[in-house]
Amino acid sequence: APDIAFTQPLRTVEADPAARQIVVAVGGSVRPGSLLPAAHRISGGDPSTIAASLDILARHLNAGVLFVSVRGDRDIELAEMVAPRMLTSTEILEPELDPTLDALAGADLVVSSRYHSSLVAVQNGVPTVVLSEQAKLRSLVAQIDDPERIRMISDWDGLASLDVPSRLSPFQPVGLDRIRHHISHFVSRCGPSD
Repeated sequence: APDIAFTQPLRTVEADPAARQIVVAVGGSVRPGSLLPAAHRISGGDPSTIAASLDILARHLNAGVLFVSVRGDRDIELAEMVAPRMLTSTEILEPELDPTLDALAGADLVVSSRYHSSLVAVQNGVPTVVLSEQAKLRSLVAQIDDPERIRMISDWDGLASLDVPSRLSPFQPVGLDRIRHHISHFVSRCGPSD
């Protein structure tokens, strides 16, 4: 809950009910270990497996797939490997903040391995599926503790068999008003100095 992303205002996005969309925010993440530099421990999953699972899910939901980048090149590189392997209509969004946040907030479903994309989606009432072993994402799923809003699965094969709920009410964690107050106070104290 202390993450500053929770202080973002809810986004009002007019979704087209006739054009359902799955927004995918996935990319390479650093595997545990200390013998190799982080750049040599990045793993993003098999593009063919990811494409096949997303195709099945998209067919089930009668939806297109939009890839967004939350972590720069890592996300774009994986999207560029997955999209050509898919049968579903796909698009890769340029990595810009507002269009990315609007896409996440207006989706019918978000599939993510990224913390902040998961946060933005859940905050705006978008059902979210997390595919990651990262502790911070496990913690987020446990904190929200509502499988209708966010659930974690261990591999891409599990994605194809999910029963996905429709959009939900926005999620605001307990204590968010206190967090906003502290951030506002901190920012006011860090104003320009004379």
